[in-house]
Amino acid sequence: MGDVCNGTSTRAMLQSVQTNRPSNPLCGHPFEIDGIKNLELLCDETEKKQEIPTGISTAGEKTHNCTLLPLTIYSTSCGGGASLAQSYACQ
Repeated sequence: MGDVCNGTSTRAMLQSVQTNRPSNPLCGHPFEIDGIKNLELLCDETEKKQEIPTGISTAGEKTHNCTLLPLTIYSTSCGGGASLAQSYACQ
């Protein structure tokens, strides 16, 4: 997570929350990582307060599952009062 904070990560951060509003890509918004295109977050549609990822689809077919990470993973300070926390892992 430290690499994402300082801009040296080769992976993309999928979603950030600032003032409780997630940024794109949200569920239903196509994105790409490391040259892989046509990816889309799949979310639990029964949860109305926030989008909870359940998987990732590639070109319309579910290819990855997502899981909630335990609260034992703490946020990383990015400086200037900003921090980064990973809530879900998808593989």
